[in-house]
Amino acid sequence: MPLISKRFVPKYEIKMRVREPILEKEYMETSKAVLAVSKTYPSFQSFENSNDEETHVYKGGIEDNTRNSSNLKKESAMEKEIVVTKPKPSDKKPVSVNTGTGGKQATKPLAKKPEPIKDEDRIDPSQFNDEDLKDPDNLNNLSTAKVLELKQKQVNNEIAKIEGRTPKILRERKVQIACKLKSLISFIEDGTISLDSYITIIRVQLDKDKKLQKYFTQVNDQNKAAIVAERVKLLISELEEGIKSMQGKK
Repeated sequence: MPLISKRFVPKYEIKMRVREPILEKEYMETSKAVLAVSKTYPSFQSFENSNDEETHVYKGGIEDNTRNSSNLKKESAMEKEIVVTKPKPSDKKPVSVNTGTGGKQATKPLAKKPEPIKDEDRIDPSQFNDEDLKDPDNLNNLSTAKVLELKQKQVNNEIAKIEGRTPKILRERKVQIACKLKSLISFIEDGTISLDSYITIIRVQLDKDKKLQKYFTQVNDQNKAAIVAERVKLLISELEEGIKSMQGKK
């Protein structure tokens, strides 16, 4: 049975054995739609490479828009020459505002520029590890119960806003925070971490976070500075509660 194909492939002849003899030729016709591309339209690159004005006419009598490549090149060259300059600070005097009270004028003070940080007050980033500088909210910096509870609530709110499957990074962070919070509470309840030791943990983390917040403010990274500032408030509150509890026991 020779197989005839329009493609440039060798002809094949197949022989087979059948249990029941075939009395006559039996075949079945099948039809399949085939898309044949007879002509491709010119790419946009042809317009850029051409020096003169070109008009392409496609099959069906539809004319393509006329493009002048030389004008396009001139416009692109003009766009490249645009330079954005930073405006210089203006030395303006305080603005006088007429208040209408007896002809007196009130002066509106201008906003003061932030004072430059002195060299002795600058925070050296070498005292922090790369993980702290990249993500100040990493799990190692979440060392107290109140901070962990806040971060757990924030993660749950983020997950609630997502439609569909929760991203892996959020699922992992939720599990990590929950496990660390559960372990911390368990150690405090069974006495593994005493109240005195817990207050020491808070003090160490608070001292680190204050320096970290000052460093991010120093490099003008307001987002990370705000993250650490939120944690500093909770640590101060938790430290005050711990000191009161210790004084009450005495």
